[in-house]
Amino acid sequence: MSRSIIETVLGGFVLIGALIFLAFSYSKGDAGAVSGYKISANFSKIGGLKSGDPVQISGVKVGQIANVTLDPTTYLAKVTMEIDSHVQVPDDSAATINSQSLLGGLALGIEPGGSEEMLKEGG
Repeated sequence: MSRSIIETVLGGFVLIGALIFLAFSYSKGDAGAVSGYKISANFSKIGGLKSGDPVQISGVKVGQIANVTLDPTTYLAKVTMEIDSHVQVPDDSAATINSQSLLGGLALGIEPGGSEEMLKEGG
């Protein structure tokens, strides 16, 4: 009888630990939508970049990938990003696709330029 109680209590602790892990993973997953403005960039290869992947400046998330499409005229991948409204991106900035970790996640990195002009919606 006592072994059954110990197994039940231990199972409860494992279940609580799993729920805590899931809650932590969800909170760190940035599941919320980004509210901001959309800009786009064209790439010859995107290496598996997809909607929902982060957009970063200096390693800080400033948005996410909204859409990836193929331009039927140039055959370039058009990547549309949604950038936080409080972040301004100079119009001479460069975009690169970077590995996020050894496990494979990708992120789009923006290297800000020095221009006084900022990208606007659709830029």
